[in-house]
Amino acid sequence: MGPSSTASVAAATLVGWAALAVLAPMDPGLIVAGLAPCLVVLGHRVLTPGFASRVEEVRRFYARETSPLWRRGCLEAVRARFVLLPAPGAGWLDLWDRMEPVPSDGP
Repeated sequence: MGPSSTASVAAATLVGWAALAVLAPMDPGLIVAGLAPCLVVLGHRVLTPGFASRVEEVRRFYARETSPLWRRGCLEAVRARFVLLPAPGAGWLDLWDRMEPVPSDGP
């Protein structure tokens, strides 16, 4: 798990899924981390343990050629409940709650 602060790691350990971790690319993830009371998988480089590895995981997650099976495993490994998905032709607008059915257009 790569939350954006040490305190967040402790909170996530205590409450698990209730921690509301969000998987998003770097720039929107930094905005989420700054404005919402939740964890981000990829946050500021100083506050994200294993930053280089996390950058690569997130890049691979959003790559078109990545299999749905790998994505599912990645989401489980980082315990992300929410995933920021690109809205067709509109930028980063869709937020998928993993407790809901998989969107048909998403990764």
